[in-house]
Amino acid sequence: MDDIKIEQLIKNIIMKTILVPTDFSTGSENALYYAIEMAKKTHAKIILFHATHLNASEYLVPFDVLQLEHEKAQKNSELKLKQQLLKIAHSGNVEYEYIDTEEEVISGISHAIENNKVDMVIMGTKSAGGLLNELFGSNTSNVIQKTNVPIIAVPEKHISREIKKITYATAFYSTDVKAIKRIVELAKLFRAQVNVLHVIPEDKNYAQEKDLMRNFMDEVNRKVNYYNLSFQLLGGKSISDCLENYLKSNDTNIMVMSTQQRNFFERLFQKSMTRKIALHTDVPLMAIHHTPSKSIKLFN
Repeated sequence: MDDIKIEQLIKNIIMKTILVPTDFSTGSENALYYAIEMAKKTHAKIILFHATHLNASEYLVPFDVLQLEHEKAQKNSELKLKQQLLKIAHSGNVEYEYIDTEEEVISGISHAIENNKVDMVIMGTKSAGGLLNELFGSNTSNVIQKTNVPIIAVPEKHISREIKKITYATAFYSTDVKAIKRIVELAKLFRAQVNVLHVIPEDKNYAQEKDLMRNFMDEVNRKVNYYNLSFQLLGGKSISDCLENYLKSNDTNIMVMSTQQRNFFERLFQKSMTRKIALHTDVPLMAIHHTPSKSIKLFN
């Protein structure tokens, strides 16, 4: 693909605004650097978001003392926001702005997405309780459940910024084809491979699942035009074992899931805390939203 075609593709890309929530932690700073590289490729604007929210009901202190603490926290956040903005400014030609709100974090992010026509959220991860929380961290998990834009969760220890291979785990839903189309548009900017992966645990019939994958591959190839699209079946003792081994042995840069397939991902991590932590500290995870009522299995 020549440079003229790439520039035209960049102009036509849907993603124009990236929201990056920050709590000034190492994880959120790492997510910012990831977002900067994404913004350079897509010519998107970055909106850096921070919420300075104190819940008075959680503190048994006089209101004036609480107000003083809140003012200190606000001044501190403004200083740190300026430091983060300088990192964006020094990175190159990336448009940016910031939001510093007193709202609660999740509602503030939701309002920022709605009011600023945000196309993607890029967040750092933190380990917390719960299945999705183990994958994404508590705040990221809540944002995934309450917003409708794609979200990339960047692990704190992930330092690579390149995207050469994107893996999409499919369960053969009709919305998977739409998801793959969106992923391909991103992959084109990076000239990346898109690998469509289906995992078969040992309690499933491999031959039947192979036939389903062949049908799905034909469906995708009819509707998606991309030269670097691959399909892969993995079979083994369990889904979690297969996926863990896959991520260890392949150069996948992003694992993509559909929120329609949340049960699929919950099954991955029912048994081993070690696997949960090992997975979400290695590879960025992208969540794409679909309306459940419109999502059906293509093949039964």
